[in-house]
Amino acid sequence: MTDKEILTELLGTSFKHGGREPGIGLDCFGLGLVIDRRRNIGTEDFGSPEKANQFDIVHKMILKNKACFERLDKPEKWCWVTFILRKKLVTHVGKVLNWPYFIHIQEGTQVTIERLDGDYWKNHIEGYYKWKTQE
Repeated sequence: MTDKEILTELLGTSFKHGGREPGIGLDCFGLGLVIDRRRNIGTEDFGSPEKANQFDIVHKMILKNKACFERLDKPEKWCWVTFILRKKLVTHVGKVLNWPYFIHIQEGTQVTIERLDGDYWKNHIEGYYKWKTQE
């Protein structure tokens, strides 16, 4: 799929806790998985907590599986971006587009594009990553 086709398919998709299907709904990690799969990158699904707002569990899942990802010194197109949003925990992810834009979804919203250099997001970025098997 082209970048335009991926974005057209996903923009406006509603949030669904644990969601992994664009036609049904996505959570933030599900959005990243769908993007990687459309780009033929085999990122593994680590699942979701059973209930919403279990931020400590999300944080532990991200840290436990960080070994599957390579940390980047600077953002690259389609890399993962992680955010510390609550209680100093990494609880949110998105995918970088062309700098400074990224695509993401949060509970109560739809898939959207925002700026990473905006007042809110730039203060919450934890890091940039790519799946280790990604070339």
